[in-house]
Amino acid sequence: MAEHSPPSSEVERPKKKQRLEAPTFRDPMSTIVLKTPLFLERFMVHEEVACLYSPVIAKAVLESENNNLEFNTRAPPQVVRRFVQWLYTQNLVLHFYHEDPCDKYCRGLRHGELLDLVGLWITAKELKIPSLQDQIIRAFDVLYQEHGCSIFFEYIPKLYERTRPKCALRKYFVALCARGFHRYRHVFDEDMYTLPNQFVIEIADHACTKLSDAQKSYNLSDYLCNPEEE
Repeated sequence: MAEHSPPSSEVERPKKKQRLEAPTFRDPMSTIVLKTPLFLERFMVHEEVACLYSPVIAKAVLESENNNLEFNTRAPPQVVRRFVQWLYTQNLVLHFYHEDPCDKYCRGLRHGELLDLVGLWITAKELKIPSLQDQIIRAFDVLYQEHGCSIFFEYIPKLYERTRPKCALRKYFVALCARGFHRYRHVFDEDMYTLPNQFVIEIADHACTKLSDAQKSYNLSDYLCNPEEE
């Protein structure tokens, strides 16, 4: 027996302001070009796809008088490639996720992946795509749980060059490195002179904010050279 459709009044219709879950490609020939002026590379993507996820690009398209908008980005080509890949898949493809042992080629690709993710997070912030920012943070956390915070140290200087104080990515790295400080103290000692001063200050500040007043108290005799004279 065939099922009857519910009365029209009972059918739940999408809200007018409901965001599309996926592009429909109604105009597949409408594209925009993501340019990397410093590197002279260009990446073509469907306009509908880019506008769906980035309100910044969507606004630029609306305000543009030309078809096939060219949108400038400060990101290097390898970061833009990852961004385009994410636009079409919403996935981050990382060799760090491969199970060990991986081959020499895979290990070589791993080296630049974390710095690419930093650049991708910054690009996502500039283009106002918080879902991508959060996805990158979660990816970093998976890597932290598996490899510890020591794999991140060499990228801290670049992170601080490219971000501003109080940005979420900075605060995240400070939190995880503060947590692993005692375990990876030897790495801190080795890299101390390459780490940004601001990072070291923020590590100390983060740790202090986690202590209660009782934990911050001290016993004067612990610091006297001859406490018996007291």
